[in-house]
Amino acid sequence: MEAGSVSTVPADGALSGSSASTNGVAVLDDYAYLNKGTELMRVNRATGATSVIAGSADTTTCQDGSTGSQVRFVAMPGGVIRIVGSDGRFIYLIDNCGVRRVDPATGATTTPVAQRLAGASYPLVYGTIAGKWLYLHDTQTYLWRYDLTSGGTATRFGVSNTYRPGGAIAADNTYIYFPGYYGTLNRADTTTGTATQIATGLPSTSLTALLSVGDYLYAT
Repeated sequence: MEAGSVSTVPADGALSGSSASTNGVAVLDDYAYLNKGTELMRVNRATGATSVIAGSADTTTCQDGSTGSQVRFVAMPGGVIRIVGSDGRFIYLIDNCGVRRVDPATGATTTPVAQRLAGASYPLVYGTIAGKWLYLHDTQTYLWRYDLTSGGTATRFGVSNTYRPGGAIAADNTYIYFPGYYGTLNRADTTTGTATQIATGLPSTSLTALLSVGDYLYAT
């Protein structure tokens, strides 16, 4: 990632006026996708023009739909809906209903992964996409993964309690990266699940975003 100029897209204030916060951005073709509260917005990256492709403002009931206007998203505790990313076809986000998969052309939305997985003690909050896999973190204990190609059921992708995740996660085709407790950064092999500590000195508070680009990880 080279240094360069920074500009605001869309214009200041275009995403204001909602009771739920914006968390994460997915980029697909000429558009960026992010939430304005419980609405999923599409932003033209060239012009900054915005439109709602799915959801409605300040909704509290989960609902899938064949069109964007039928869809209802629900913010998690703290007013959070987290945009996970794109697999090149769909936009994925996590809300209080689970993992939601949105067709960017029509706004049609399904829920392939329920919010509370079997065997999970805590709800899903963080996710990341690498190749055909959607990796998920249930806020306290476990990593999970879901095959975006074949579907099915999300399965636990375990690492030992020594390396329990403590915030946002990122992944590439080789490793899953996640902050541990006490300011550590860990990675787990995507084939074996074996985890190792690779860095210390991170903020003691949970990271809310983590991104793998080339040889670097970027975090907030």
